[in-house]
Amino acid sequence: MKSIKSKLLLSHFFIILFVTTLFSTVFLYGVHRYYYQGAKEAFAERVDVLSSYYNKFINDETLREKATEIFQQIPTADYMSIQVLDLSGKVLMDANGFEQEGQLSSPDITEATQAGEGSWTGRTEQDGEHVIAYSYALYREENAVGVVRFVTSLAAVDKLYAEIVLVTLTLSVGIIAASFIVSLFLSSRMVGPLLELRRIANAYIRGDFHVRSENRQRDEIAVLGQTMNVMAEEILKTDKLKHEFISTVSHELRTPLTSIQGWSETLLTGDMQDREELLDGLQTIRDEAKRLNGMVNDLLDFSKLQAKHLEMHPTRWNVGELLHELKIQFAAHLEQKGVTLRTEYDDAGYITADRNRMKQVLINLLDNAIKFSHKGGEVLLRARRLEQGLQLEVIDEGEGIAPADLEKMMTKFFKGKSKQSGSGIGLALAREIVELHGGSMKMDSELHQGTTVTIVLPSASSLLT
Repeated sequence: MKSIKSKLLLSHFFIILFVTTLFSTVFLYGVHRYYYQGAKEAFAERVDVLSSYYNKFINDETLREKATEIFQQIPTADYMSIQVLDLSGKVLMDANGFEQEGQLSSPDITEATQAGEGSWTGRTEQDGEHVIAYSYALYREENAVGVVRFVTSLAAVDKLYAEIVLVTLTLSVGIIAASFIVSLFLSSRMVGPLLELRRIANAYIRGDFHVRSENRQRDEIAVLGQTMNVMAEEILKTDKLKHEFISTVSHELRTPLTSIQGWSETLLTGDMQDREELLDGLQTIRDEAKRLNGMVNDLLDFSKLQAKHLEMHPTRWNVGELLHELKIQFAAHLEQKGVTLRTEYDDAGYITADRNRMKQVLINLLDNAIKFSHKGGEVLLRARRLEQGLQLEVIDEGEGIAPADLEKMMTKFFKGKSKQSGSGIGLALAREIVELHGGSMKMDSELHQGTTVTIVLPSASSLLT
């Protein structure tokens, strides 16, 4: 498996190689065209003038006379060689003024004898020299009698072009090498933070959430690292709360179980004829079992909520009837605590929601309000219509909540500092149920002044009728 570093390095290298090769190829093509095409055009222009002159002013002579005349008037040019040939390709006179044996069969000569003029670029058979040749037919009274051939060497152009190619290739190799080094540096710098994140992720897999990302740059990887830091902090907090929650739940479960076990043993070993003791024991066992059952139900509901399996079954029901039912249900508990419950629901009307779940929410809130109220205090349970929905309030005059704890009260596993604090899931579960109905739940409190919990179910959620 290729690493990200090698992939980045190879991708950068091939991109730079492609761009450099393309640029060098285009550049060398342009240089080649400029020099060679320029040399051809300059040479062609020069010899075209000479051939026109020969055919115009040396028209009546024989081919040998033309050759003699041409070489008597030959321009003093080191770069050019002139040959005069007959139509068969035999050289009658060369640049040295001598006749050569054999025949030339260059393409430019053939074109000149057939079409009047021809050109050719290539290497000579004698020494392989790179040359340009232009041939023009010589006429006598409008009849072709021979060919004049102009030849120039491209050795100087070849040398210059070779030097340009060498410099270009050297620069290209240098650019590619420098780019490779820069790419290696950049890829290492880019992959370094990723390797750090991988190290942190592996630590998290092992359960070590104290490792942190130290990347202080301002790019996406640094943001990801900071996000992982925040995630680790939250996991540690949640883990701490979870352990506290398990400890609290264990304690909360142990208390009713201890009471049940203690009274069971007392009743089994005691005087079964003592009716008062028997009734007290059975009532305590019933109350503690009921309390234990409520805690277990909360845990089950919370588990379903976490697994997204908590279902809502909305029906249409009267809000006032539910509040009245709750008042009757809490009557004994209120009397025992010495707290008064007052309800207000004159304009509440009907609502479409899961009645059992909303009752569960209100029971949880009322239980907390009564638990933390002082003897002789009052708890208000109020329902009223809003312009955009329905509002439910549970207001007490009890201990209140410290500002530092208020924001955390409805978070999962948070348990208040009061000795009467519960398992830490009741309020979180209540809020989740309200939000599943499309509503909201908030808590306002002042220490030693009381607490107000407000639930709003918006009409826009189609829960109200």
